[in-house]
Amino acid sequence: MKIVKQLKYILMSNILFLIIACDRNLTTSLSHSVIDGEESPSSQVFSPLDYDSLEVWLDANDSTTLFQSSSCLTPALNQGDDVQCWLDKSGQGNHATMSVALQNPTLNLLDNIGSVEFDGIDDHFDNAHSFNSRTVFIIYKMDSGLQQATDLAQLWGQYSAGHLAPDARSVGFWSFDGNVSQQAIYSMSGNTYSPTTTGSSFYSWVYDQFDLVAAEFTNDVAITRQVIGSLTPTFSVGVHQFGGQISEILVYSDTLTTLEHQKIEGYLACKWGLQTNLPSLHPYKVICP
Repeated sequence: MKIVKQLKYILMSNILFLIIACDRNLTTSLSHSVIDGEESPSSQVFSPLDYDSLEVWLDANDSTTLFQSSSCLTPALNQGDDVQCWLDKSGQGNHATMSVALQNPTLNLLDNIGSVEFDGIDDHFDNAHSFNSRTVFIIYKMDSGLQQATDLAQLWGQYSAGHLAPDARSVGFWSFDGNVSQQAIYSMSGNTYSPTTTGSSFYSWVYDQFDLVAAEFTNDVAITRQVIGSLTPTFSVGVHQFGGQISEILVYSDTLTTLEHQKIEGYLACKWGLQTNLPSLHPYKVICP
């Protein structure tokens, strides 16, 4: 009887050991899997919202953000539709609208890359928004059939605070200072950033191709009036206009690390079919973040 009890004890002890061991292995395996999931770059889809300093996100690839009326009620879905409202996806409410008839841009679907087209004559967005901006990314195209050669073509910003503007008066030149002393470093197609400058052709824009431009300003750009496509109100509408297409604008209120810059560059290049433009050693040359 005593022997039987000892055998039962040994048997029960072994079973308990196996249960504990299996449980520990399972817990370790599950924990390891979760940790790997957080660290693996392919396990999560990147979003501009991953960085909490996002102030503006205008995305022409998202048809739910484009409307024919400034009240943002009638969707813009077809080639040539008016775009009087472009909703901001950042959650900050910095929407782009234009209520003046015939001064709004239109929807362009002909390049197989969704974009908002500005006619180079008077199309623009002009809104009273207040926020600080520091780092800006834009997918754009200067259109030789629309851009006036005598114009400073503001893509985004406020002329009295700082902006991103290709200068058609000097093909390839970029302006960042507006009519103030704002400075920036900038990059095109994910290349290494330029030296600090108020304006430069260190990286030159060209006509008739979509590209990615990014700028990080030395000081905060204190926006009180977000203008896209024009230098109004410093100049009258029609004096300095952008002629071309804009597909996406991202504006952050903070400076970003090199890895953060690269991840956003990779996201935009992958999304808009521009990865071949990235430098050969860019971490997202062949994969998407």
